[in-house]
Amino acid sequence: MKFGLMFFASTEDSLSQQEKYKLIIEAARFGDQHGFSSVWIPERHFTPFGCLYPNPAVLHAALARETHRIRLQAGSVVMPLHNPLRVAEEWAMVDNLSGGRVGISFAAGWNPADFAFFPERYDDRHEAMYASIGQVQQLWAGHTIAAQSGTGQPLQVKTYPTPLQAQLPIWITAASNPATFVKAGQLGANVLTHTLDHDNDQLAQKIGAYRQARADNGHDPATGVVTLLLHTFVGRDNAVVREQARKPYCDYMRTNIGLLKGLARSRGQELDLQAMAPAELDEMLNYMFDRFASVKGLIGTPETCLDLVHELATIGVDELACLLDFGPGTDLILDNLPHLSRLKDLYVPRPALAEVLRHPPVVHAPVPPPAPAPVDHKCLKSIRLRCVELTDGDAFYATLSHRGFHYGTGFRGIRQLWQGRAEVLARLTMPAELVGAASQFSYHPAFLDACFQVFIATLLTDERAANTFSVPVGFRQLQAHAALPEEVYSHAYLDGFPTKSLPYYSGNLLVFSLEGELLLEVIGFRAQQLTLAPGSPSPDELYRVSWLPVASKQVATPPARGSRFLVLADGLGMGAAVARQLEGQGHDCTVVYPPASLDVATIQPFVASLTSQSRHHTGQPTLQLLFLWGLDARVDEQTPVADLLPKQQFLVEAIRQLVLELTKAALPTPPTLWLMTQGGQHTGPTNEPVALMQGALWGLGRVLLTEATAINVRLVDLELGLTTAAIAQQVQAVLTHGPADDQLAVRAGEYLSPRLLPVATLPATAPLRLSPNATYVVTGGTGGLGLQLAQWLASKGARQLALLSRREPDADTVLVISNIISTGCAVAVFAVDVTQFADLEAVWEKITTTLPPVRGVFHLAGVLDDAPLNDLHPDRFTAGSNAKTTGAWHLHQLTRALPLDYFGLFSSVSSLIGMADQASYATANAFLDALAHYRHTLGLPALSINWGPWLGQGHAATEYGQTAHRHLALLGIGAWPFAEGMRVLETLLLAPAGQTTALRADWPTFFASGIRASQSVMLTELRHATEGSTVKTDSSTARPAALTQLQQATADEAPALLRAYLEQLVVRALKLTADQLDYARPLTYLGLDSLMAIELKNRISTDLALEFSVVRFMQGISLHQLEQDLLARLAHHWTSGSLVKIADSQLVKINSAQIAEAASVQETHDLLADLESLSAEELDDVLKRISEA
Repeated sequence: MKFGLMFFASTEDSLSQQEKYKLIIEAARFGDQHGFSSVWIPERHFTPFGCLYPNPAVLHAALARETHRIRLQAGSVVMPLHNPLRVAEEWAMVDNLSGGRVGISFAAGWNPADFAFFPERYDDRHEAMYASIGQVQQLWAGHTIAAQSGTGQPLQVKTYPTPLQAQLPIWITAASNPATFVKAGQLGANVLTHTLDHDNDQLAQKIGAYRQARADNGHDPATGVVTLLLHTFVGRDNAVVREQARKPYCDYMRTNIGLLKGLARSRGQELDLQAMAPAELDEMLNYMFDRFASVKGLIGTPETCLDLVHELATIGVDELACLLDFGPGTDLILDNLPHLSRLKDLYVPRPALAEVLRHPPVVHAPVPPPAPAPVDHKCLKSIRLRCVELTDGDAFYATLSHRGFHYGTGFRGIRQLWQGRAEVLARLTMPAELVGAASQFSYHPAFLDACFQVFIATLLTDERAANTFSVPVGFRQLQAHAALPEEVYSHAYLDGFPTKSLPYYSGNLLVFSLEGELLLEVIGFRAQQLTLAPGSPSPDELYRVSWLPVASKQVATPPARGSRFLVLADGLGMGAAVARQLEGQGHDCTVVYPPASLDVATIQPFVASLTSQSRHHTGQPTLQLLFLWGLDARVDEQTPVADLLPKQQFLVEAIRQLVLELTKAALPTPPTLWLMTQGGQHTGPTNEPVALMQGALWGLGRVLLTEATAINVRLVDLELGLTTAAIAQQVQAVLTHGPADDQLAVRAGEYLSPRLLPVATLPATAPLRLSPNATYVVTGGTGGLGLQLAQWLASKGARQLALLSRREPDADTVLVISNIISTGCAVAVFAVDVTQFADLEAVWEKITTTLPPVRGVFHLAGVLDDAPLNDLHPDRFTAGSNAKTTGAWHLHQLTRALPLDYFGLFSSVSSLIGMADQASYATANAFLDALAHYRHTLGLPALSINWGPWLGQGHAATEYGQTAHRHLALLGIGAWPFAEGMRVLETLLLAPAGQTTALRADWPTFFASGIRASQSVMLTELRHATEGSTVKTDSSTARPAALTQLQQATADEAPALLRAYLEQLVVRALKLTADQLDYARPLTYLGLDSLMAIELKNRISTDLALEFSVVRFMQGISLHQLEQDLLARLAHHWTSGSLVKIADSQLVKINSAQIAEAASVQETHDLLADLESLSAEELDDVLKRISEA
């Protein structure tokens, strides 16, 4: 174990102008003289916290002249804030000054404020970091990279001075995401991490995954360095050291609450520490310090800290970066450095165990290859090193459900799975409903079944199982060694695979205790493989929009006579005709035409002037706005490409400003916005014309139905081909006696409303085979999903691909492309922005003149940039929609004369089910849907697929995407694994339709969520089909009404309401599903950390109007204990009975031990005060029940 020194948090407050850098210079000198390995300097910006470190290269240049041996490490360089050319130059200079002693840990950055340099890089910071690392390495090795001069001329740039080290030692800064550890291993980099976001067991798993990734990618797993940051303050006396560190640590946390809020926000949480009372904040910080000093830091004497050093070495840590500047004074830190040096000298490695963990089972293959080393399936530690690909238990059960395995909650014991090669390790916890009866069995049947489910998981690791359904059919032998506790590991591995003559998988299964003791062996486990019909997705995965007649009884309330109408009229005379009709009925109409200029900059003041008068008509009937400006937006084959985006941008901005101004007006009765289009929706007949631009507005309109809560939004699609007078009559009829549905189309005098319905069984077809003599084009081709699609196209017979992307391929992308080429498929990559027609046309000329004929186009290019309406300014809308809309139109125009087999558009379900904050994305995808139908009217092929979320590809692989997917999973929306998605794509390419939705949804859970999107008329039939289904959460207990409902409840009703409220609160805070809740386990076991504890505490305090100690959460309270505590403290609200009635269902479970567990003296006092309020008879009755319990 090596010991380094790290700095991160120094401020200017307690330092004189001359001594700002005294600590780091003197500590570096000490470390250099006493055998420390490294000194780490961070990069910090724009905050007093860590303000001494804006440029680690400059500071290390100074330290290079103060030291002679110690390595000078950047921990970290926030790479998205820099140009790789500058990084290579600066650090090569420091490498020369230091005699070749530098190393860099690269980070993507976590503090949004740091990105004031380049705000546009924040969302893509992870991709930017990895791309830049490769460029820095190239420059360091003396190679050139492409650049551009000030006059726009291309350059090949080489940086100077030449560094002394031939290869730059690099680290990747990794927090809690296992994927970052794996990525570092794949790159052959070292790792810099910390203890804040994982315990030692979790860190061991991630280090194992890191070393396995190194081995799998040709890097020696033993040479990778894992450096761990630890808060460090080592002295002579343990008690003295603790108290010397306590106050500075707590002050350091207290004064940097803003950064804690930023950290929470980067993890998808909101944190309000200001809401905590000072005394409560002090209590929480002191508790955090005690826990931190005990298990997560080197705070104490050399002797008391030694065990933690050995434990960290055991799990594979190579170097400790001892963080010194977290609070104690400069002189105190420097005076205590000899004690830290003594700890370094006391440490003596335990090589045998360390070597076992450092070398995962990797088979090298020299020529001739030796016999492979035997794989040990009975050593839990060895298994954990091989099985590293983590899957959440809930995702596993969702996959089984789609494969036909449906398990109730009592059989869902798997919490996490780690996949290896044809083997799986799972951690299981006995479901709470089984625990009471567990003592009756050595092997509870349901829990044993959950252990056996792990064998099914191994089948999912075998690619041959993608289109099969495998059923466990038996085993040869079972050897029982010991009874199963409530928590175990189950490990299964395959040793036999199906053949034509014997369609079975075979393997073995072993169950271990958490300590690694072998409890159970199942030998000769078998599963029979059943083949599914080729290309047949599950019937609950594919849907299509059907426009159904609306029942006549569903009639909206007509506007009252004298209503005010603001008619935003088109230039074709339809709006004026509608206004005349309405005025003839006694309504007050104002007709407004769009400004002569379509400049979006003129819209806000124009719209504001229209709506300002509304504030002065509070006594009049509801304001009605008819938006008909979109009727002028006609797009056809003669539309210049340059006109497409400005028209759409103008209409979207006009609607956005209308919504914002109407919301700002705060009228006493919500106004109604009628968004009218003509021919924007394909309602049935294949030859029905489709108006592209107006179809796109429906995507925006469906988001408004969800997001614009202060107004009523109605979408109406009028019929094409009618006279102005006939259109005016249609509009007048809709307004006065039309149906209540908020999405309507009028066709031949009939009202239709859209419904998403499951697709009937598709006909069986032969497998897809692409032409080997054709070119297939993929836009967004070097993104995560685009590359996967390219590999799949090659597997289906394609022998020439053209990948179009805005970015040049990075090193990882080049490797994937090389693998595709190795299969016999040629790949041409073109760097082009599909929104620039001239550039795309030039590339298209190269494709059509140098490559085989184009037979297929797959449009994946797009940007997801969620934003609420008030933040969706025109430039941001363009960034979020341009690649999809303009790019698709350009591709259509370039290919309309070509005999294509496929024109695939990757759309999204967001265009059908409007989700808040996705206006630009939904608008763009609605354009793709309309384009598919438009091409069909021209006799051209097209397929638009409204995909649900993808698992781990492209946007889904980003931190933001992962957070969004966790949120969707809580709503019941599952993600598509790539192989499953391609099964769907193959089916749809072979049985084409203009538009199909591919969505994995748990509809009962989605409808029970209560979000506005779940009430869409689009989902009416699906909602009716799931009536009667039950889920564990209940939207009726939503947070704002919690206390009111509890106050109004009877004593018998209150416990169920409180339980539902707490379930919902905990599920959301901990990002769990309802099935993962465990009432008996501490919330900390379920993943609660200090930030989440504060969030829960604040919500309970706000919702229930009572104080609750945040430390109580951090000490390990369970959901059951929390429920009991709150029931006792809220008992005085219920007027229908006394504490005795509550005891009938809940408080009877309280005993003296639980009373002793009360979080504080005040809580105990509150409980006793309730008991003291009872009569003698009531008290006797309660005591009797307690004693009986």
